[in-house]
Amino acid sequence: MPRLTNNQLNQIEQEAINNAEYKFENEIRFGKDKCSILRVSSKTGLILIQGDQNTGYIHIVNRHTDPLNFSIWQDNIKKSRSSKLSIRKWRDIDFINIADDVYDIKNLKRNSNNYYDLFEGSSKYFGKEIIYKLLVYKSKKVIHNLFPIDHVCDKYPKDFPFFRGSTNATWDTNDWIFSVPYFNNQEQIVYKTTIILNLRKVLTANLHVFQNEVEQKTIEIPFQVVLNISTYQGALLIPFIEKNYLWGFEEYIMQVEKSKKNLL
Repeated sequence: MPRLTNNQLNQIEQEAINNAEYKFENEIRFGKDKCSILRVSSKTGLILIQGDQNTGYIHIVNRHTDPLNFSIWQDNIKKSRSSKLSIRKWRDIDFINIADDVYDIKNLKRNSNNYYDLFEGSSKYFGKEIIYKLLVYKSKKVIHNLFPIDHVCDKYPKDFPFFRGSTNATWDTNDWIFSVPYFNNQEQIVYKTTIILNLRKVLTANLHVFQNEVEQKTIEIPFQVVLNISTYQGALLIPFIEKNYLWGFEEYIMQVEKSKKNLL
């Protein structure tokens, strides 16, 4: 398994020391490569890097998240399977705060691994006490992996009757446009969420309502967030959009669905 080299780890830790802004809680960052720092804990100094398929944030999200498009239909209602970690609503600061709870010398476990220190401890960050495993590069502050020992499953919107399609990102003059379609159990499109990130870093969203696969109406979703992003790329924003905002949009879709007869 490809790992970060000692040279890369030393450079990451030095950058974290030299740049206090990584500890600012109200900023959101998107890195250029696997060694890019997303956030540094002001409590423990733990460092969350962007990583890749083998380590860091991307590894945690892809390895331990609830597969968004992997679902089962029962009685016309989508029932989603879960994996170790359902983190659709998580932000990078959530990873850091939970890691802070677990990162304690009393939680350090003996292990024969030459590359990582293993910590096992509890966190009540989401209210309920959950036991997590935290792997940090040996004798360093860089997080390799974080996941709960038991399955933790976020509840989807109750009786949400649609299947989420793949998120698509396009660039249109001055805006990144993210579109997320939703289908019924007959694989017909019924809704589409369009999320727009413009050059002023303002996020807005619209909901497109379909009937018989023909768009009937566009509704502005009452949602706006100002993002402080110094460096970003559309491809890297897709997992961020999926993990942080689609849950709320799906709850809004449920509200629209209940009043759909009066809407069209």
